Amino acid sequence: MFDQNPDLKALAERAGLGEIKAADALRRALQPQLARIVRRALRGPAGQSPLARRILAEANQGTLIQRDQLARQVVERLSESLTNRLSRLAPGAGMLETVVA
Repeated sequence: MFDQNPDLKALAERAGLGEIKAADALRRALQPQLARIVRRALRGPAGQSPLARRILAEANQGTLIQRDQLARQVVERLSESLTNRLSRLAPGAGMLETVVA
């Protein structure tokens, strides 16, 4: 996903370095793409990919709600999880934001 879009790749790299603003921007940029992936996973037969299993696991945590609302909630959790993971992997996570600000 990142290789096809240089802007996303740059945001992912900056988020990976611990930039909080880049992580937030990456989360917002990923949500529309993740929304399509989540809706497809919720519509079709259970997928075997790790992402499809994660989507279904996230979806099963909630109560029964409308499909679109459920998709939005799953997208928010997945995008937050991804950017949090990048931040945790960053050396000195969060320190760069303090220095830059």
